[in-house]
Amino acid sequence: DLYALSAIKFEPISMERYTLWRYKDLLLENPKLGVVLNASNEVAMEKFLNQEIAFGGFIQIISQALELYAKKSFKLSSLDEVLALDKEVRERFGSVARV
Repeated sequence: DLYALSAIKFEPISMERYTLWRYKDLLLENPKLGVVLNASNEVAMEKFLNQEIAFGGFIQIISQALELYAKKSFKLSSLDEVLALDKEVRERFGSVARV
């Protein structure tokens, strides 16, 4: 029951604790980077499950992908272009060395 709760206090997000939060504005301004975020996250998850990276390696892979593709100009006006970008990110970051 929400009425039974005392006041709920929301604190600012800690950039030290949630380091990927710094990409929020970049993603909001550039929604096409969502494809990059998703593909790099899935690569990181697979590497983690295969014990190729430590849990902290997620941040490194995703950060590198977002920073690289934020500098590139690309258009995503068709499903084929979305799938091509997804494949490119997966191939590029799937071969990242042990993190």
